Amino acid sequence: MLEAAADGTFYYNSLSVNGTYWCDVFTSSSAGSSWSPPVYAYGGDKAWMAVDRTGGIGDGNIYAAWDYAGCCDDNWFNRSTDGAQSFEYPVPIPSQPTGA
Repeated sequence: MLEAAADGTFYYNSLSVNGTYWCDVFTSSSAGSSWSPPVYAYGGDKAWMAVDRTGGIGDGNIYAAWDYAGCCDDNWFNRSTDGAQSFEYPVPIPSQPTGA
């Protein structure tokens, strides 16, 4: 999944598998010509990601959600508030929706 912030920074959320599912996020501030090393973002299969571009209090936050095939038991939603330098430990989504 590829997303962009209001300042033009790209974020790429990539699924990784090694006996379990998790996500790494890569960052590019050079229009995709170079990318940062991966940052562990928890996550799992069928991940969705969005960058807040509203100009409000959460502007620039990165939000992610995935289905049950991943880390962290029933916790399927998290965010980064520091431009994908780190991701908060996931929290549950009410009613546990499934599917992409």
